Amino acid sequence: MSSSHGEKRPKGGGKFTLCSSVVAKCGTESKNLCRNRLYEYDDDETWNDVLHDVLEGEDFTLHKTDTVNAVVADKLMGTITFTPDMEEPIRIVKEFDQTLKSVNRDKDVHCDVTFRVGKEGKLVHVHKYVLASRSPVFDAMLYGDLAESDDIIVPDIEPSSFDALLRYLYCDDISFTPDTVTSVLYAADKYGVDDLVTKIKSYLDQNITNETVLTVLESAKLFNLEDLLQKCEDFIASDPFPVLQSSSALEITKETLTYIISLDSLVMDELDIYHFLIKWTENQCDKVGIEKTDPNIRAMMGDLIYLIRFPFMNLESFAKDVCNRDILNAQEKLNLQQVIVGNLDKTSTKFKFEKRICKTFCVLPGESPRYMGVWSYRRNLEDCIEFT
Repeated sequence: MSSSHGEKRPKGGGKFTLCSSVVAKCGTESKNLCRNRLYEYDDDETWNDVLHDVLEGEDFTLHKTDTVNAVVADKLMGTITFTPDMEEPIRIVKEFDQTLKSVNRDKDVHCDVTFRVGKEGKLVHVHKYVLASRSPVFDAMLYGDLAESDDIIVPDIEPSSFDALLRYLYCDDISFTPDTVTSVLYAADKYGVDDLVTKIKSYLDQNITNETVLTVLESAKLFNLEDLLQKCEDFIASDPFPVLQSSSALEITKETLTYIISLDSLVMDELDIYHFLIKWTENQCDKVGIEKTDPNIRAMMGDLIYLIRFPFMNLESFAKDVCNRDILNAQEKLNLQQVIVGNLDKTSTKFKFEKRICKTFCVLPGESPRYMGVWSYRRNLEDCIEFT
């Protein structure tokens, strides 16, 4: 069967949800095969597949001379009525901007549920059908046995991230920035929007750079993305200097910093790690308005200081660059000095004694201020190449 002149046809490609309303005509008899169900198809399936699903369980036979009109409603984009060629592949595409305009979400036209989003409880008006058709969590929340009748409170997602989720639910528009990607991923995961979760994971996986890896790492830890977490770990451990000098490095959480400086594979001198820990802690002091004195810095560091492997510093560097400040107390300095020269058992201190071991062939740190894939040396360290 071919399309009638002047009738709109599906166009484009991709997966879509079909709220089917199909009218079949046998001679003068018409049969409305409308189903209050949602069907999902790939664009290479045919309209025969649609008809087969719609006719399931119906005592109705189609003949060669019969016609079938399909009314397709795609996410409230409006209806398209046409006489489909049964052998032709389905090709329906969402017209993103027109979709959003047609449902008039921004103008609250025909909205039937309200969310109070973020700490301030911003009012967001939406359509139940759209949300329920895209998310099993929203479906249960809005149409299930325990469906909520009052405004729905969402205190753990900021309005900008919730809006990004809605844009995807309404029109498949993916909208986030490196600063909001984590919160949008959280929202998608919370409401079971699995295809958006998959797309954000893919984005994160393909956009690991010195500037973004720390944000990606925090997302991977938050959502238990083991493969992505390992990729971030390897990226940071192999060349940590440019990462820790990035604009976002001083803004990472204490948990993320703990994870990084705990890495046995971190290719970085302990003194450099110690200096970065001081810079990060000074930034934390600035945030809470605390004077950046050595005692305050030590208090703000807490147990992070014990992750610095001071016993692997040489005595000259330790005396010059660590003992010149009062971040360590006098007894800790004395004990560590004695451990470094081998006069005190390591069990007498809380500091870590496990040596960092590179996962790959590497040259230990040298004169260059950062590791840039070059062989170099530092005069106050023994010359060595380590294979693991």
